[in-house]
Amino acid sequence: MSATVPAPARLLVLAGLSTLLLAGCAGEPEPEPSAEPAPTLHIAAAPAALDQAVGHALAEYLRDQGATVTVNTVAEPWRSQSGTDIAVVNSLALAAAEHTDSSGSTDDEFSVSTDVETYLEDSGQEVLAETPGTLRLNLVTSVATASFYGLESVSDLDPEQRGSAGQGVLDGLTDSGEPERSEVTANNICPELDWSVGAVAPALAGLVVENLEDLGCTVDAPSDGEAAPSSTTDPTAATVEHLLTTPDAAGLLYGADPRIADLGFATLQDSEQLLPEGRFLILGDADALNTATESIGEPVPNAVSTLASRLDGEQLTELTRIHQHADSAALDLDAATTARYWLFDQQLIDAPDGWF
Repeated sequence: MSATVPAPARLLVLAGLSTLLLAGCAGEPEPEPSAEPAPTLHIAAAPAALDQAVGHALAEYLRDQGATVTVNTVAEPWRSQSGTDIAVVNSLALAAAEHTDSSGSTDDEFSVSTDVETYLEDSGQEVLAETPGTLRLNLVTSVATASFYGLESVSDLDPEQRGSAGQGVLDGLTDSGEPERSEVTANNICPELDWSVGAVAPALAGLVVENLEDLGCTVDAPSDGEAAPSSTTDPTAATVEHLLTTPDAAGLLYGADPRIADLGFATLQDSEQLLPEGRFLILGDADALNTATESIGEPVPNAVSTLASRLDGEQLTELTRIHQHADSAALDLDAATTARYWLFDQQLIDAPDGWF
């Protein structure tokens, strides 16, 4: 592994990472002997990079306390809990799935807090902690696309609000032999955009598509069968690729996703909050976890709360950025090692032996 890491502006957060970890890459420190076997905890996290980054950070923090931890990648982590299982859950994805499951449609009012609360009451699960950083969906395009169509906010997609704005741009796209379009049609930008909404779960995509339809946009929502999230593949990767390679592309990404800034995408403002917002919830059975892990350094619910409290918007982005670049040629590290770097940077763990 190289001793220097290229540090363009978007990767400054990684600049000191390889130097800090050079000696530590050689091997894991040996755990101190214990009279009792370390308890085993199972953390479930969805395949998206944001979820995986949080899951691995939590796992490494609990390992530092003395627990044995596995991280399992599942499409719907809130459905995989029992005993000492811990779930890293996007409350927005949970609410959308439960909303459509319970009603069979999305005609009634969608509320993240109400749908999550209803699910928790029915399932008997409890929230051990939640992140202060939010998970707001953002409508994203390239800077060139936003500039060409005059898009600054989500409401700019509404032809009735745009009025004559954009008329010249769209007139220039019309063949001279075509009949003139009405002002509303001429200002309807949605048909000109190549949409990708598959970065979120089908139930959530369906809700977002309904909001876009209120703006005059017709967007095909993925069906449950053809776009169900894989248990191993980050669904946002396809949207990022779409935004990078497709002319006039528009897509959905969470605002905390570091690729928005790192790849220079434009985010449309959403002052009317037409796109929903959630948080990461960490679910588990506090009593079962405390009973099973009495021998570790910090009670599990306390450790979970400590970890979650550090994940404001900025740190959620930084942690995810490090996680996304873990296996790059410059670093060639695994997710666990990069998670430990972030934990050390946050002064949540001591530097392991051999790091200096």
